[in-house]
Amino acid sequence: MNKTIMLYTLILFTTTILVGEKPNSEYTKSLIKNLHNENPIERNHTAEKLVLQGDKILPELMKNFAKDNYLVRRVKAYVLGQIGTKTSLEHLLNVLQDKDKGVRNEAAYMLLNLSDKFSILERLQKIKTTFPQVRESIKDLTKSIVYKEVEKELIYYVSPDGSAGYFTGQFAKLQQKWKEKAILPLLEMFSNDKYEYVNNYVNSDRDVALQLRFLAGEGLADLKKVYTPTLRLHVKRSMDLMRRRALSQNRELDNYIKGLVNKILYNIGYTTSFDAELNQLKRKLFLNPQDYDVLFEIGMKYLQIGDTKNGIIYLNKAVAVRPYNGITYYNLSCAYSVAGKIDEAMAALEKSVDFNYRDLDWMLKDGDLRNVRKHPRFEKLVKKLEKLNAKK
Repeated sequence: MNKTIMLYTLILFTTTILVGEKPNSEYTKSLIKNLHNENPIERNHTAEKLVLQGDKILPELMKNFAKDNYLVRRVKAYVLGQIGTKTSLEHLLNVLQDKDKGVRNEAAYMLLNLSDKFSILERLQKIKTTFPQVRESIKDLTKSIVYKEVEKELIYYVSPDGSAGYFTGQFAKLQQKWKEKAILPLLEMFSNDKYEYVNNYVNSDRDVALQLRFLAGEGLADLKKVYTPTLRLHVKRSMDLMRRRALSQNRELDNYIKGLVNKILYNIGYTTSFDAELNQLKRKLFLNPQDYDVLFEIGMKYLQIGDTKNGIIYLNKAVAVRPYNGITYYNLSCAYSVAGKIDEAMAALEKSVDFNYRDLDWMLKDGDLRNVRKHPRFEKLVKKLEKLNAKK
């Protein structure tokens, strides 16, 4: 064989390994046999080669699955998940019923990853089993998928600069899809400051994690229509526990978290704390009627509970005291928009941009402004803001 032919053969052989193509099934069989290798590194390396082969290897991969030892079954579960086709999904749902917990855990992790691609919850509900351990694995996976989906709904409302906002009815989609099932994930995200996100990348981004915690609190308040009496009591006890935990550590809750706790309780029927907070602010205002911060906070408190009439009154008072604050005008615009006063909302929104409000991403996403976005002056304002942002 001359050098040219030898070189061509070598290139062809190397390429087939890289793209996962082999001229016969003997190579696949040898790979599957090598999954029994005692060296875990070798097993893992072999698994990656099998993944490259795609789902055409599945019949051979699963042929003796029940007879394989638990270590091999775990690796095979990984291969199934990485292949990620409808056929491999069917096998994974069967593997989820394996007698070995480690195998079930690997299958569950792979199915959790595939839940972005396939409707897995419906399939889990159809699995019938008499084994308590398998039922527990299915229950845990179901919970993880629900938590993951609720987290993703919140992640959508975090803007590229890491900030987040709230608008009336923001969680309508969450409410419609998950109903009362959304309450426990939201509660855990909000009440547990050490919550580990299923969408793992959030755990390494403290700013996004904090914004998601705030949004979870807003969601707990917003979904007031889906609460059962049992859930209402459970959330009330969790809010009380947050307060007691802070007191036991000789600290107070963060002001924003504290405000959310009172808002949540108010919206599910426990109004005492919110009313007390509002009355305290009004006492401060009585002593200093020109206190911008107190006027703004009272206005926002009213908006939190859907009282746009009083919210507009106090935000206008705040504007009168400090007429050059873009944030105040922006929130006033939202209040007018929700109240159906579109011209007033548009005028306030234009003022907000005049006084340095620059978050176009949120302005286009904010549900409180859905009525304003139909106004003919809104498109002009967007173009103006795009130009201003381009100059940064």
